[in-house]
Amino acid sequence: MPDKMSIWSLVVNASVVVQLVMLLLLLASVVSWVMIFQRHAVLRQAKQKLHYFEDRFWSGMDLSQLFREVNHSPDADNGAENIFRAGIKEFTRLNQQPGVDPDAVMDGAQRSMRVALARKKSVWKPICHFWQLLALPARILVSSVPFGES
Repeated sequence: MPDKMSIWSLVVNASVVVQLVMLLLLLASVVSWVMIFQRHAVLRQAKQKLHYFEDRFWSGMDLSQLFREVNHSPDADNGAENIFRAGIKEFTRLNQQPGVDPDAVMDGAQRSMRVALARKKSVWKPICHFWQLLALPARILVSSVPFGES
């Protein structure tokens, strides 16, 4: 009676090198899925924080009151709050100086917000590059598989 071929028999009867490679692939898969779920949780939380801030911002609330609230308990991970805080600080600073042109005040506030946005982007850019590098082998593998051929 011929041996039935099963995944388990293939693993058990494989050489030690092949078993180590399979174990390494299994560990890499588990680590990847853990990282995916962690990133998903982080992004979900960031989205919730963004929506909460946007709701308060667009509610018609006094912006100076909103600034006091977000400045009282700053959240370094909330990009929208950081950009808002930078813009309001610069707007207030320039607006308190006598003789400053209103256009210069607005330009300064916008410049400050662009700098805050660039800082947030510089934090996320390496993370995005890491995920792109992590996905590269899968892209190469998928692009090299001939679909529809037997």
